[in-house]
Amino acid sequence: MKVFEIVVYAITALVLVLLLFAVIQQFLPPENPLNQLKKSVELAQTQTMQGKTINDGYLNFPRDFSLDAIDLADKTKVIVSFECNNPNDCCIRKADANAKVKCTKPIEWDYDFINVSETKKILTSTRCIRIEGMPVCKIYVGIFPAQAKISKLEILGENQGATQIKTTLKNEGGIQIPYGTITLILYKKSSNGWERTDYNNIQKEVSLIMPQETTTLFFDISPENIGEYKAEFTFDALNSGNDQNFIIFNKQTNTSCVIDESLTEIVQNAQNGIYEETHYCTGCLYAHECVAVWSKKMQDKSFYPRTNVETYCTKGSYDGQCQ
Repeated sequence: MKVFEIVVYAITALVLVLLLFAVIQQFLPPENPLNQLKKSVELAQTQTMQGKTINDGYLNFPRDFSLDAIDLADKTKVIVSFECNNPNDCCIRKADANAKVKCTKPIEWDYDFINVSETKKILTSTRCIRIEGMPVCKIYVGIFPAQAKISKLEILGENQGATQIKTTLKNEGGIQIPYGTITLILYKKSSNGWERTDYNNIQKEVSLIMPQETTTLFFDISPENIGEYKAEFTFDALNSGNDQNFIIFNKQTNTSCVIDESLTEIVQNAQNGIYEETHYCTGCLYAHECVAVWSKKMQDKSFYPRTNVETYCTKGSYDGQCQ
């Protein structure tokens, strides 16, 4: 037998095996949605996935399928609820519906149960968050829910001593985000790692974001000390999960250190008779910073360090000019 014929036979045999496997798969019973949802809830509880929506895909729900939240909670040891959000397939939530009106759509539901009256493939997704340390999960049936996402952070530079950061927020889901907040916490690099600063947290409201659309917010940060900083943002939206992201920036100079021209004092040094003209600063951390800002203001004069709030230059007489 020639080598070419052997290759042809091998390829033919492989194709037949794959076809047989595909046919067998058609007759195998679909996996129970309960088992699939249990796996999804367990995954959604992990630290990296909390607040994120897991797309479970189209699950095969058999006719007259019924599931209570308490049954799933017993298997996963979490608080579980349901939400059916496709008006084409879902009746109104049972608690809000007229008790005399029978559900005529495939899915009857409330927060604590779901009933599927006909065999149907349904898009299902799962999301978990923590409330006071307790994992709380919701299973969405019908449409991929709204999902909060911090898609981009950018340093725009300095503006009047403040570092400007542009945040781009996105709704990655299929339903609108009705309302949310984004919160900034500032950390500073130290020998022990990142340490939270006493800088006041900044929180801004986020208005309506339609599916797959973005919105932009700007933050101005004015830390007092020079060094390396990490701005950590948390985007938390109503029934839309949450997301975290951060950006690192360096503050090389103390932009809060500025001159104070409201007061100037002249005194004579009793030891050498030289007059000292005192000038003041605000926001400076060190004496040399106060010297630097006044030296930049009056480049033809020599300033000497005293404290972080004052510096001085010298002159020969009370009415004379500093050298």
